[in-house]
Amino acid sequence: MNRSDLIGKHFDLDLGSLAPVSVTVQNVIEEKVIVEYNNSTPGRIGEFLISDFEYLAMIKLNKEEL
Repeated sequence: MNRSDLIGKHFDLDLGSLAPVSVTVQNVIEEKVIVEYNNSTPGRIGEFLISDFEYLAMIKLNKEEL
């Protein structure tokens, strides 16, 4: 999956809470994936290292195309 495929995509991440956390990818900058939490405080933004995001979203990103 490359950068353009990732932006705007919705994921449910297992962050250790009772239910998965729904996020939408806003941007990919350097080694970080920037997400907006969908069912939280309006406009709440989070950052994950690419490797952490891959693990939590259970996907593999093509780092050469990010």
